[in-house]
Amino acid sequence: MEFRILGPLEVWEAGQQIAVGGPKQRRVLAALILGRGRVVPIQRLVDAVWDGKPPSTARKQVQNAVSALRQTAIGTAVIAQGPGYAICAGIEQVDAWQFEECLTLAGASRADRDLAGAAEALQAGLMLWRGPVLAGVGGAVASAAAAQLEERRLAAITEWAEVKLALGRHAEVVDEITAAVEANPLSEPLAGLLMIALYRCGRTADSLVRYHRVRRALIDELGIEPGPELLRLYERILISDPALRHHAAAPARRNDLPRDLPHFAGRTTELGRLTSGADAGRAPAIHAIYGMAGIGKTALAVHAAHRLAVRYLDGQLFVNLHGHTPDRSPLAPEAALDLLLHAVGLPESKIPKGIDEKAALWRAETAKRRLLILLDDALSAAQVRPLLPGSAMCLVLITSRRRFTGLDGVEVLSLDVLNEADAISLFAGIVGIDRVQQERDAVVEVTRLCGGLPLALKAVAMRLRNRPSWPVEHLVERLQDQIGGNALLVAGDDGVATAFAQSCQRMSPEQQRFFHLLGLQAGSDIDAHAAAALAGLSLARAEVLLETLCDMHLLTQQVPGRYRFHDLVRAHVHACACL
Repeated sequence: MEFRILGPLEVWEAGQQIAVGGPKQRRVLAALILGRGRVVPIQRLVDAVWDGKPPSTARKQVQNAVSALRQTAIGTAVIAQGPGYAICAGIEQVDAWQFEECLTLAGASRADRDLAGAAEALQAGLMLWRGPVLAGVGGAVASAAAAQLEERRLAAITEWAEVKLALGRHAEVVDEITAAVEANPLSEPLAGLLMIALYRCGRTADSLVRYHRVRRALIDELGIEPGPELLRLYERILISDPALRHHAAAPARRNDLPRDLPHFAGRTTELGRLTSGADAGRAPAIHAIYGMAGIGKTALAVHAAHRLAVRYLDGQLFVNLHGHTPDRSPLAPEAALDLLLHAVGLPESKIPKGIDEKAALWRAETAKRRLLILLDDALSAAQVRPLLPGSAMCLVLITSRRRFTGLDGVEVLSLDVLNEADAISLFAGIVGIDRVQQERDAVVEVTRLCGGLPLALKAVAMRLRNRPSWPVEHLVERLQDQIGGNALLVAGDDGVATAFAQSCQRMSPEQQRFFHLLGLQAGSDIDAHAAAALAGLSLARAEVLLETLCDMHLLTQQVPGRYRFHDLVRAHVHACACL
């Protein structure tokens, strides 16, 4: 069975199109497909059908619509799970899911320097499109999802054109990019690619005309001039810059990014913020991703970096700053600058000795390059500040357990634990969808015991995958047999325990004592007055220490003056405090 949403909603079985039914059934089915195999609550389905103005019988009508779908050949593909319903299908059965898979394959090919493979994967993904997403379905839910998918399609067209130009196939892309530019007249990246393609085809005048068209559109529609990157391209075409010509023997650009995770799940909103703004130098050049140990900061940054790599063709650099690496001191800014300067090709003899001189040289080198720079596991603003480039043409992603102050112009992302649906998706990616479907209630309980923490979820999922004879319920029982239900995770998995321990080891002695005392109190919540009494401190001093722990993402503040442990952090600090 095939579900198609990249155009009008269609369902096919054995070469025959299946009648889906009336408007309600079509909107319900569309919402389930957009859920990508996750449970869609009935209230979400109600919103999809009635756009926030449901009748009193809405829930019953949704249940009737699901029953009607099940009476078609779709049958058991729609399953009831907990508070809602889900679509049970593989990636190969849904065109939108296949499209995302093609983009992932293209990114992997780019990382392997296989431009032809990347172009082929992107072309395969784009060929799945038949027209406007979910045409004829209507409704706010479908419209919002359609807009997001259309943005992904535009990004894929842009990436495809960039890859084709890198392969020297400029004549092959002119018509496709022209159509895309006509449909998206305010897109500076697309306009720039069309200008390059026309210039390389010997159509310099047409290339310059394209610049003036997009400039006029930007002024008329937004009241702004084109960004500095497009203006610089226009000026280079005016002087017939030979560097704009395709050079088949161009050296491979450096890519230091770690391998993208095969089981990445969730973080849709955060990924959107990181990837949607990388457009013509207008987005903030620096993104700081904050969160507690094990929350998935590096995974998100690496995943986003692979998606964005095509926009930063001068290189993708990765530096581990070792803010919380066991048995290793944090990397000094001077040493980090040495790594970065070597990465852009400078020999040792050209690198000065002083940190100020190194930082100045780094800014000068990055001013003429379009680089993506991932600074992982930063300890402080002082460690990061000298490493920042001076040009908005570069993008910097920073991950840290500590919330910084003193870095100007930074877009901040603070990560929370995964919601239930995304936690289940991550778990299923490791142990397999069949085991999750067979014991869904037990899987939900595992995600609860893990507190939605990705590192803990991966640890227990790997344990279960390595023990195929274990039912999921057996894992739940083992976890619940431990004190508090979480001790097995903390004591039994070195990765989780080490991650928490390293956060504690970067504390001052006063902070460690205070933190361990908090771990002795009953419950996961505490207010500032109780914390001050427990530690024998003034209220003012206790508040300073509590806020510091919040900045380290070891506590969260639900309301002013009241603080809370994540369950696994509390289990860990309680175990340490009792030693």
